[in-house]
Amino acid sequence: WVPYEPAGDFACEVAGRITGSPASAWSLEIQNRDQDRYLNFQINGKHELLIVPSGKGSENAKTIGPIRHPAIKPGEAFNKLLVIARGNSFAVYVNGLRVCEPVESDFVKTPAMLAVMAFSGDKKASRAEFERFTVWEADDLPIASSERRYRNSLGMQFALVPKGQAWLGGGNGKEGTEPVEFKHDFYLGAFEVTQAEWDKVLGIKPACHFSRQGEGKGLLTEISDDQLKHFPVENVSWNECQLFLKKLNELDKKPGWEYRLPTEAEWEYACRGGPGDKFQSAFDFYLQEPTNVLRSAQANFEHEKGLKRTCKVGSYPPNRLGLHDMHGNVSELTHDAQLTKDDDGNPKRNERGGGWTNTGEECKTTGRFAWPPGERFRDVGLRVALVPSP
Repeated sequence: WVPYEPAGDFACEVAGRITGSPASAWSLEIQNRDQDRYLNFQINGKHELLIVPSGKGSENAKTIGPIRHPAIKPGEAFNKLLVIARGNSFAVYVNGLRVCEPVESDFVKTPAMLAVMAFSGDKKASRAEFERFTVWEADDLPIASSERRYRNSLGMQFALVPKGQAWLGGGNGKEGTEPVEFKHDFYLGAFEVTQAEWDKVLGIKPACHFSRQGEGKGLLTEISDDQLKHFPVENVSWNECQLFLKKLNELDKKPGWEYRLPTEAEWEYACRGGPGDKFQSAFDFYLQEPTNVLRSAQANFEHEKGLKRTCKVGSYPPNRLGLHDMHGNVSELTHDAQLTKDDDGNPKRNERGGGWTNTGEECKTTGRFAWPPGERFRDVGLRVALVPSP
């Protein structure tokens, strides 16, 4: 039993298992302040989930379930139950997957106690075991890996990149020759990092080429200040991006997750839309549908009628995962160290996707440029990955 009176949204997670009678169950229970109403999230010996109100007034409250879901492990395996409470809405996940639609309930209006427990429905012997019990408050709510879109505490938006297999390196009708497999879901920024986000994290306005004081300010006369803060940050080095990421991890701590630049493999896998077969790897550009021709209405790149500058992130259609500007706008730095080094012996770092100065040919999914980690360019920025901690 854990006394707990959250000031706002909260989440709790427990890993447990029960052996013996199928009529037995273990549960995570939320109690109200008067300890006369309880909301029970149960996993029983039949490997089913039930959400059971009990106590005062429960005769008029509805039990939800039993719910069967492939995420609930059978046998004597531990199941990890996560409940995320946002207002009167409870999202329920088992082993990282959402097993039902969010439950709306005001049965427990003033949570004051959390508990884990076990009980037997018959006289047969049963045994319950619990591995861990974790509670988070609103600002530190965990990410459940089946959420397709995630917004962190700073307002940055991320799209889910599902685990799976794909082929990299293909294009122009030729299938990829580099098999890759990701065994865990991860998230990638739905947009390139903006000037406002850089300022919010580091507390320093970036010295962008396209800013009110930058060399490209003459091309911004028709752009409002509100629009400009949503332009991508550029003219920042790989080294400076590491400072940004370090501070971001400090400001928005997520148990079991970390922010960093995507690896080249993560970037290309996400650009191509995640899991796919060899046939799907034979294209150069990936928007809602893969194609070998990049058109002016699909991305901000160099062509006769191009903008000749960056633009507000998300101005062009996303790929099928909801990732905008994977081709064009600014080229995006990646995590990996290259074999080639600069004059000071530092490994160079690749950028991917091309930017507003690059032709469509240079914005292909396989396109890359390598630069010293301390150099800055007016067409190079970053996109943040959110990945499980090693």
